[in-house]
Amino acid sequence: MARVFVGMSGGVDSSAAALLLQRQGYEVEGVHLQLLGELPLPEGCAAPAAEDAQAVAEKLGIPLHLLDLSREFRESVAADFIREYQAGRTPNPCIVCNRRIKFGAMLDAALSLGGEYLATGHYARIRYDAPSGRWLLLRGTDPARDQSYFLCRMTQFQLSRTLFPLGEMEKPAIRELAEAAGLVTARKRDSQDICFVPDGDYAAFIARCVGEESPAGDFLDAEGKVLGRHKGFLRYTRGQHKGLGLVTEQPLYVQSKDPVTHAIRLGPDADLYSREATVRDCHWIALADLTAPRRATVKIRHSRRECPAALEPLGCKLLVPAHGSLCAWFDFGKKEAIAFRTDIDALPIHEHTRLPFASEHPGRMHACGHDGHMAILLELARRLSKAESLRYNVLLVFQCAEETTGGAKDICDAGIFKKYRVKAIFGMHLWPGLPEGMIA
Repeated sequence: MARVFVGMSGGVDSSAAALLLQRQGYEVEGVHLQLLGELPLPEGCAAPAAEDAQAVAEKLGIPLHLLDLSREFRESVAADFIREYQAGRTPNPCIVCNRRIKFGAMLDAALSLGGEYLATGHYARIRYDAPSGRWLLLRGTDPARDQSYFLCRMTQFQLSRTLFPLGEMEKPAIRELAEAAGLVTARKRDSQDICFVPDGDYAAFIARCVGEESPAGDFLDAEGKVLGRHKGFLRYTRGQHKGLGLVTEQPLYVQSKDPVTHAIRLGPDADLYSREATVRDCHWIALADLTAPRRATVKIRHSRRECPAALEPLGCKLLVPAHGSLCAWFDFGKKEAIAFRTDIDALPIHEHTRLPFASEHPGRMHACGHDGHMAILLELARRLSKAESLRYNVLLVFQCAEETTGGAKDICDAGIFKKYRVKAIFGMHLWPGLPEGMIA
């Protein structure tokens, strides 16, 4: 039978997963992750110990490997968590952790130790679909426990090497199974908190990491009128109503957050809702890519009910400028701007030129500044059009990691750009038709 490594956190679910696989005839070994060794936990809070996982492993007669991924966890999960909050968004660290740590680094370790599969106690299912040749991630059969939402960024390789033995079981049956087997975790309470924020105060966690408190700023209404001061930019999330500390005639909710000015815009509940949204950084499991309109059910939070929706791929439609446009591609990795003139359909590219610049990424524009970027555009335009003035519509493409795009957006909102017809796009590898070698 195949050799399986089970991620054992010390909870009842992972304990039961190891027990079930052992009874099914698999050669089982346990892996306990140590993740919090490089993070500043609240006073009095310690990183989870391995005692319960070790006790279960001994009861089952299986080896338990201790795997310290503290550095990887800090650099990927915790760092992403901080960046997202600083950018005014509300992250889901469990999704990042599952992709990069549990089914990334832990799976790699399991395979390097000779395992064929990695198993965990998640309530989800995996099935191979022969007609499409793809591995599918399915909901757990218990809707109250389904965790497929948190696994939504697993890759095809990760799915092909993963087992979820609890996917068709319910929690009471899991506890009964563990208790009958004499496992110490049978009645252990489920963890509800973010593992690295055990006290729930994520703003305090970020403050400990970055060395400063979350910046205060203004509460604004839809017209920009100041309604009051808030207690810290990171302490509020879109849709929040409680804890604003304002006395108003009608209930107000957080509508948007500005990571540059640290202003938080408030408005009525009705303004939060929309019938459509533009979604970035999509990851598809059931299909290689969304190339045509498709019906689906969607939700924007784990706890929300799904609703029917129509998906429409935007693809290059966002990136195709009008006839006679000048496109400037700011590549902050190579520290150069690439520009080219376009035909009606943007491709083929007739000619392009490059120009180095000083700034390292959009969040650090001091070396170049708004005027400096416009000077680059003017120089690129001059080279392409043999004219001293900018005569084209402009498409700016900022080639940078998504966590740095807030500063770039601020640049495009600057007054100097408002003299020109400018459209800006942000993200990595946005233009699939660029000539070979132009993009790293």
